[in-house]
Parts: sequence; structure tokens; C-alpha cells
Amino acid sequence: MIEKFKEIAESLNDGKLQKTANSLYSKYKPTVSKELQKANEFAYELYFKSYSNESIKVCDLLGLEIFNGNHNLWTWIQSAILLKCWILLNSDDEKHKNEIEKNIEIINATMYFGNNELVKNTNSAVKKRRLNGVLLCYDNIANAIKENDKKSEITYRIIHFKELLFIYFLGGSDLFPLEKTLKEIQENEIIIKQFLQK
Repeated sequence: MIEKFKEIAESLNDGKLQKTANSLYSKYKPTVSKELQKANEFAYELYFKSYSNESIKVCDLLGLEIFNGNHNLWTWIQSAILLKCWILLNSDDEKHKNEIEKNIEIINATMYFGNNELVKNTNSAVKKRRLNGVLLCYDNIANAIKENDKKSEITYRIIHFKELLFIYFLGGSDLFPLEKTLKEIQENEIIIKQFLQK
């Protein structure tokens, strides 16, 4: 499985990305939150730097993991699955529709994991709050822009982008209808790519 990181490193012509891929090849463990986070961030960086195929490979590696009730691990896996859905959606290939739907079903199923009704109700409430934008980074982005801190702005925009993907693929809300959310995703992506591809 982790051999994929070595293959990805060999396919890249960006030294920084190669270094990250090689580090993941030697250290990646899907049971360690820090390594899942690193792999997740790597998948997004690959995508924003126009390495979509390599990004999907990393997302697929994370997507091999099965939810066991540990949200500290799952948050990084879920985010990678959503990135893959976004890449597939933008490939303009109708054949990916079923795969996207299957991935969204996997994410939705984690909200109702187990037999504990209290946990299920809590997860449902958390989902609703997220769909209403509670984890979006508008204030952080605005403050970074005000302070002319482009690095922090992009960091917050990536977090914002990930959360917008969650909102979009899990159906949106009254506050964040799909059309509005899609527009925001696209606007953030342009800004992030312009910065990271310099």
C-alpha cells in the first residue's frame, strides 16, 4: 500500500512534494492521526499544484481505511474522500457519478455509526451545524487579508475549501445552498492555486 507514495515521488518534478512523498513512504501509518493529516494535506497540495492524478492516488490510500468510530482519524480520511469527489466531479466524465455517490454514502454512514442513539443524535447535530457553515473561516481569512499575511490567508482558505466541499457534497443547507457553495469553492480554488503555483 505505502509503495504508492514511492511511485508518486518518482512521478513528481517538484522537490518539496517529492520530499513529502518519500517521508510518507517511510513513516505513514493510518492509525496515527498526525500521519493521516500529513497525507491529507499532501493530497490537497498535489491537487492545488495541478497533480490531480497523484492527488487521487493519495486520496485512494486514505480511502482504504474503514471508519471505526474514531473521528480524530476519520476527519482526515473523510476530507480526502471529498477531495477525490471534487476531482472526479470536475473531470466532466459521467461514469464517475456512481463513484461519487458511493463515497458520499460512506461519509453519511459514519454519522449513524454504532448502536448508541445519543452518539447518533450528536453526530446528526454536528453535521447540521457544519452544513450551516459553523467551521468556515471567513473571519480568519478577512483578518489575514487585513494584515497582508498571504501565507495565513492561504492556510485558512484551504481549511475553508475543505469545509465547503463537506457542505457541497453533503447537500448544502438554507444558509449554504449548493449554487452559492459551488461558487465559493471555485473562487477559493482559484486564489489558492494562484498562490501555490507561483
